[in-house]
Amino acid sequence: MLDNSLAGYDFDNSQYIRQEADDSVSAINIRLDADKLLAIPFAKRRMFEVKGMRSTYIVHESAAERLIALNANGLHLVPLLEWDMGFGFTI
Repeated sequence: MLDNSLAGYDFDNSQYIRQEADDSVSAINIRLDADKLLAIPFAKRRMFEVKGMRSTYIVHESAAERLIALNANGLHLVPLLEWDMGFGFTI
C-alpha cells in the first residue's frame, strides 16, 4: 500500500460523484491540476494516490517506463487520460 495521498485533482475539468471538504474525491475520471501538482516536489509526486481514491495510483511516466522494463508482475498500467471508474485493474 502506498502512503502518499495528494490533493491534485482538477475538479473543474473532471467528472466525479462527490467531493469531500478535504478535497478527497470519488472520481469517474481523472484529470489532474497542473498548478496543484507543481507546488509539490517531484519526488513526492512521482507516485501517489489521488486523495480519496484508494488503490488507484498515479505513476509518473519515467517510473512507469522502468516498471515496464523490469517486466513487473501484477500491474496494469493505463495512460491517465484513458482511465475511468469502469476500468478493470489488476494490482
